[in-house]
Amino acid sequence: VFNLFDYPPLHKDDISLKMKVKLFYFLCSRNNNALYSYSGVTVWWNMMPPSDSFKADQVIQDIINLNSYITVGMKAIMDDVIGPFATLLLDDLKTGGSEGWQYMKNFDQHSTHTYMQFKYISSPSLGLPNKSLLTDVVDWCETSINPPAGMIVCSLRPF
Repeated sequence: VFNLFDYPPLHKDDISLKMKVKLFYFLCSRNNNALYSYSGVTVWWNMMPPSDSFKADQVIQDIINLNSYITVGMKAIMDDVIGPFATLLLDDLKTGGSEGWQYMKNFDQHSTHTYMQFKYISSPSLGLPNKSLLTDVVDWCETSINPPAGMIVCSLRPF
């Protein structure tokens, strides 16, 4: 998909794809709070307890030591997944470079789910196994980023 933005035939005459891309932001309530629902539990993001509020111990079934993932938490795991991409893209914005964009394009064939399941290896600082995440862990983590996985989020509004 990302290659479309650099595909020359889409930038001729009146077909400039880059000029037609609209920016979107996730907007929630005035205090930027979102309602999260998963595994029969619904909580407001700003009232999310530090404990296992989404019953991951009942949802994650395909690993023996699930407590290590629950202890680390979905936010830390997702920050670790997204961090390298975000850092490089922010560096691109500061320097005018394209290293972050090129790095992201290396994984264009993957959805977030398949990237986490087949390519991502957690940082040693998390203390998780040195391997990609198993399906139940990915499904659990997706509750924090992916509406189809069960999270109720805010609306998308054009910039």
